[in-house]
Amino acid sequence: MAKLPQDRKRPPTSGSIKPGQVLNPGGRLAVPKEIREAFRELSPRAIATLTRIVEFGENDTVQLKAAEVILDRAWGRTPAAPEDVAAIASANPLAGVTAEVLIGLLRAKSG
Repeated sequence: MAKLPQDRKRPPTSGSIKPGQVLNPGGRLAVPKEIREAFRELSPRAIATLTRIVEFGENDTVQLKAAEVILDRAWGRTPAAPEDVAAIASANPLAGVTAEVLIGLLRAKSG
């Protein structure tokens, strides 16, 4: 976005968000129970597919993405700038372990 000169201020827009304003007070819509249950029934197949991709994916990029998906779901995503690395490491035994290392371990185990 281009910067405006110091002497010009951006004109207010009619859709500006005001401090303290909540855009979605009801929150995210709930997933219908039937859909959630159907997805949960498919979860074992999805995990098996991701595992096969980690082990036998066509290239490292595909394997890395599958490993990241598994780890994100199992342990949660690591914060971009963790404030307390020790607390994260104690809550997550895999904190700091890269997907590349995990792929190497999986390959060593299956090989």
